[in-house]
Amino acid sequence: MLKKIIGIILSLIVIFIVVAGAFFAFKGYQKSQNLKMIDQYLTENHLKDKVIEEKDEYDPRKGIFYKELTIKGDEKNTYIAQPIHMKRGFFLQGFNTE
Repeated sequence: MLKKIIGIILSLIVIFIVVAGAFFAFKGYQKSQNLKMIDQYLTENHLKDKVIEEKDEYDPRKGIFYKELTIKGDEKNTYIAQPIHMKRGFFLQGFNTE
């Protein structure tokens, strides 16, 4: 009886470790894909050389990675660049930081 309980507990611990590992692996993959898509957009639209400041951020409420950008010639505004559902689309929003 005791061996069964220990076996079940060890099995649950192993399952928990595997699930946690898969979750963090997915988040790492999601981050790389999202940031790659943002960089590709900036390069295609010739904005990469105009970026003054760039910060990678994570929104835990939405579960997405995005970048905060400040662009040369428009320093008073900050832009948020984020992909929508990793490959479906792209969202770029600007706002005044003052």
